[in-house]
Amino acid sequence: MVRQAMVMHRAVFLFEDLEDAGNYMRVVERLIGDLVFDQHLVVVTSRPLRADQSLLSDVRGLIICFNVMPLTDEQRRSVAHSQLGGNIVKYDQFVEHMRQA
Repeated sequence: MVRQAMVMHRAVFLFEDLEDAGNYMRVVERLIGDLVFDQHLVVVTSRPLRADQSLLSDVRGLIICFNVMPLTDEQRRSVAHSQLGGNIVKYDQFVEHMRQA
């Protein structure tokens, strides 16, 4: 079933924390590049890498990069509210405790 999804270009490949690949960075990046050139959907998360540190510059024209910024306090509160429901008071207490620490 997975093979069929790959053949039909219906699979999504997720590579998380690329910077943690260590000694395997070049191998993983080559695999990512091959998948991108083959027009597969690939999602990669990573902290910023230096330009000379990444082989992915070879596929720059085929990829879209996003810089994800930290959430604001209000956004964090909104996420907590959606996860905790009406118990947002505990979240506020926790945040206040962390600020004082």
